[in-house]
Amino acid sequence: EKAEYWALVWGSAVMILTVTLEGSTYRFRDPQAVVDDMEKAHADHGIGKFFFTDSVFNDRDGHYLQIAEELIRRENALAWCCYIRPQGLGRKEVALLRRAGLCAAELGTDAACDTTLRSLGKGFTFAEALEVNRAFVTERLPCAHFVMFGGPGESRDTVAEGLANLERLEHTVVFAFSGIRILPGTPIHTLAVREGFLGKDDSLQEPVFYQSPLIGADTMNAMIAKSFRKRRDRVFPPEQSRAKREVMQRVGFRGLLWDTLIRY
Repeated sequence: EKAEYWALVWGSAVMILTVTLEGSTYRFRDPQAVVDDMEKAHADHGIGKFFFTDSVFNDRDGHYLQIAEELIRRENALAWCCYIRPQGLGRKEVALLRRAGLCAAELGTDAACDTTLRSLGKGFTFAEALEVNRAFVTERLPCAHFVMFGGPGESRDTVAEGLANLERLEHTVVFAFSGIRILPGTPIHTLAVREGFLGKDDSLQEPVFYQSPLIGADTMNAMIAKSFRKRRDRVFPPEQSRAKREVMQRVGFRGLLWDTLIRY
């Protein structure tokens, strides 16, 4: 009962935070106008690959499918990427996106087991993320999962369970992060102060990351590093990827670059 209560309270807090940062409604653009802009950027500046920076491209109302259908209708060869919520996507939707030019997607999975997904108020299960991953693999579309360890309720058991779950994700890249950044005035800021993780008046000008008191950061990081060892498609800490990307860019590579780590 305590665990269920914690998940409910923290999940509600996360939803409030999301509304504060991103708003509570969508502002949709006409799909024709979106594709017009892409074609103009291509014609005027030679841009052939795009990234939709909406925090979640696959909105629940299905507006994203209209954009895909417009791209298909015009039969253009523009390639694009996006951020995706790993829920509500089957092979039918992924196949449509592929036909529309989608060349890779970054999935906001955020946590690696159901306990931590509930504590973050994500509203989906790891099984759903696994099914979305399978849809991408079936369509031979590169995807990457971004997950955070160390959030509220994280323990040695949930880390172990999460790492075992990540092993089930095939033909994909996983980026793992240690801790969750604390922003002023947010629920996690209040929690960190209450737990004594930081003081009420501590400056957050430099990044500070919340770490669950149920597991030490060193222990958790060692578990992640051991699980990811000798895996080119598992990245921890993210700084490793950044350094490699900078080297590749200096010799002429462009684009996401992580998609080159996937082998089918």
